[in-house]
Amino acid sequence: MSDEQVGGAQRLVITAGEIERLNTGATPQPPPAPASGVPWWGITIGLALVLCLPLLCVFAGAIRLSLRRRDGPQRAWTALLCTLLICSGLLTSVAGVYSWFLKAPPRQPAGQLPLGLVSHDLADTFPALPTATPMTPVEIAARTKLLVFIVTPDPAIALGESGGATALGAAVLLMADDSGYLLATNRHVTDPPFLFRKGANDRVLAISSEGSYAYADVVARHQKLDLALLWVSRRNGHTNFRQPITPYSKVAVGSPVFVIGHPQGLFFTLSSGLVSRVGGDDIVQLSAPISPGNSGGPAYDSLGNLIGVVTFTVDKQSNPNAENLNFATRADAFLSEAGWNFREGGKAKLKKFLESSLGGQPSYGVH
Repeated sequence: MSDEQVGGAQRLVITAGEIERLNTGATPQPPPAPASGVPWWGITIGLALVLCLPLLCVFAGAIRLSLRRRDGPQRAWTALLCTLLICSGLLTSVAGVYSWFLKAPPRQPAGQLPLGLVSHDLADTFPALPTATPMTPVEIAARTKLLVFIVTPDPAIALGESGGATALGAAVLLMADDSGYLLATNRHVTDPPFLFRKGANDRVLAISSEGSYAYADVVARHQKLDLALLWVSRRNGHTNFRQPITPYSKVAVGSPVFVIGHPQGLFFTLSSGLVSRVGGDDIVQLSAPISPGNSGGPAYDSLGNLIGVVTFTVDKQSNPNAENLNFATRADAFLSEAGWNFREGGKAKLKKFLESSLGGQPSYGVH
């Protein structure tokens, strides 16, 4: 802007740049004051109290009361305390779950019942399998009565009470000789996938259909398949048994199949169906209905051959489009020593089972 003399009169000249500065150059405002941060002692105390949620809540309440009329530092404190409370809550929840599953060691069976498979020790005969002609469902249920067990890694189970957090599955008898009983089940039955579980179980409780209790040692776990071997020592008797097994390549789609287990705690339930599919993935798909509690139970054909060990079903709650999709693991994995992790003489016990099959038909009902 400048002054000029025009015809003796003074004229005021304003340039375009000055007009632009006037339009855009509003009175400058002072920058906002920075928000007050959390002092070092607040962060230190908060971090120290993360492991103790009640004390952290008291600390957060005290800070909230002290800042109720001060807007400056309130946001920073709120952000810090919310983060600490979330972390502390998660840690407390994890600690609670951990203590729940590990708070007590397994107890003895209810009523201190005498242990031992008396029902099998004193059996006059075991069923002669396979049969020459196909069996009816009634005959299957009667002949396999002594061959199926309840299995639980928790010896405190009380029979007659279904549900709850107790892991429950089934097992099937593979061999009986003078020294004991070799049983087959799922690996996930012996080692249920509880959160923060203390490793694998080396002993489970086996219960027969006649009500005999016995501790069963886990003597082998398959490295790839969901299978495990159990061993129960024998106290009396000499009756022998050997379960015939159908090779995976011989399992025919469309053939009848019978499943025995304990769905939802309904002990020794029989269901039937067909072999729906045999893929190349070590799994036999079944149309026979199964539920939690069937795991580890046998899948027999109509002659009494073992074709699989029931493993899992596709839950409609997790997949609403699933309809009666049930699966068993191939049973002929018990016909080979390969692929197993053995313990407590498990290799020798499986070898004896294999030798009994190679030596011809075992003797049944012989004392």
